[in-house]
Amino acid sequence: MPSSDRRRFLQQAASAGIALTSSSLLSGSVFGESASSGARLAAQTSAPNTGDVVRVYVDSRRVIAPLDRNLFGSFLEHLGRAIYEGIYEPGSKLADANGFRKDVLSEIRQMGVPIIRYPGGNFVSGYNWLDGVGPKESRPRVLDKAWDSINTNQFGTNEFMAWCKAVGTEPLMGLNLGTGTAEDAGGGQVRVTDLQSTNGTFTTIGTTASTTFIDTNVPPGATRYYVVTALNAGGESANRCCAQLLKCSL
Repeated sequence: MPSSDRRRFLQQAASAGIALTSSSLLSGSVFGESASSGARLAAQTSAPNTGDVVRVYVDSRRVIAPLDRNLFGSFLEHLGRAIYEGIYEPGSKLADANGFRKDVLSEIRQMGVPIIRYPGGNFVSGYNWLDGVGPKESRPRVLDKAWDSINTNQFGTNEFMAWCKAVGTEPLMGLNLGTGTAEDAGGGQVRVTDLQSTNGTFTTIGTTASTTFIDTNVPPGATRYYVVTALNAGGESANRCCAQLLKCSL
């Protein structure tokens, strides 16, 4: 088929497709019907009869739901060159004083990624976030059990937090529940506070590295309200929900 005939065929096919779509949307089976005869619009390229009136019914109960921007989040993993040479390349002419690639920082800012998960991915199942904090020269070189490679930890927890701040995104830390424990993920300490009434002042009564805590100073029949917070090298979490307990005598 000559190119001119092929082009004409495609143009006609596109016109017919648009007309068919329009007629389907405006037909009585979807939104309404012709006020004069009830006939459906035919699939044609010519304009409909201007004398016809089409009724369109709007269901006000169907509204657009709010969209959580975090749905457009992303993640980083120590896989291939995603971290080293990807976002982090000290000594490169493209890197800033922190070793962060400036070209990548610029792109992420423009994209407006709202939240980024780290460090993966399969990688997190063998990762200890404490290996990525503190002086870089003191950080251990460890075997990456996910991808069978050596992780130098030169880009770790501290660098990820700084990088997120530089690109204007929220950090989301993945927890190692493969080779790690809940205590490892929380840094190993929980602070327990109590008070005698819901409108009183909480007083710290102890810390624990376990998932259980026993308060031995409550007299029988007394009610106490407890709040727990997680502690680690990064600081202290917000208060968790208040639990009301009544000690009964045995």
